[in-house]
Amino acid sequence: RGEAKGGVQNLPLLLFRHRAGKEKHGAGAHGREAPGPQGAEQRLRRAHRLEALGGLAGGIAHDFNNLLTTIRGYADLVATRTGDDETMATWINHITDATERASRRRLLRRR
Repeated sequence: RGEAKGGVQNLPLLLFRHRAGKEKHGAGAHGREAPGPQGAEQRLRRAHRLEALGGLAGGIAHDFNNLLTTIRGYADLVATRTGDDETMATWINHITDATERASRRRLLRRR
């Protein structure tokens, strides 16, 4: 934790490494925080905001997964009716491969 100055506590800026190895500034626990009851109230408000954001992100991920499932289902259905059309089969394979890659990829990761 940082040093308290004038009734307000300065918190350190968090750094983390991006996949490419470049430093990026995190938005985690940086900024200023009042000590005592005011600081506790700020932390509680921040926790509520993060909880709401997590719920929103989870809902978006769920909706995205539902869309992928629908797309994959229709692609599989069309694949059963393509017959000997190799061009159509190739397009359908691209769709199913893309939905498979997207469903395996974790877009929202816990750190």
